[in-house]
Amino acid sequence: MRYIIFAILMTVLLFSTNSSSQPSLITGKKASENGLMQNYPNPFINNTAIEFTLKDENFVKLYVTDIDGKIITTLAEGEADSGKHCVYFKTGGNVNEIIYKCRLEIYSKDKSSVIFADERIMNVDLKESGGIK
Repeated sequence: MRYIIFAILMTVLLFSTNSSSQPSLITGKKASENGLMQNYPNPFINNTAIEFTLKDENFVKLYVTDIDGKIITTLAEGEADSGKHCVYFKTGGNVNEIIYKCRLEIYSKDKSSVIFADERIMNVDLKESGGIK
């Protein structure tokens, strides 16, 4: 299992950094549709990778909430090129929740409406993380 995760992370690291987007985005090939992938690893200990794809260049907002919907952090917000993107959610060992939600919103060109939204559940590995702080 560790070798599979390592191979996936190495694949993500091979993508070139996109300087016109958020600095934490790693971008890749052109995408055929918009989408939010499941984070990996999941469950995670201190950090996890979150990938999403954009069919076209759009304004995006990617954020993490607690289970009740309160925003914990915004991972990406701004214009992003079409293609595959990857950002990292790092707890820094300060885990206050055992379940987080990651939400992606893609906005219309004039930013007046959300044209795509999706979310995924992210689980913390309590056994390995040392429990909730």
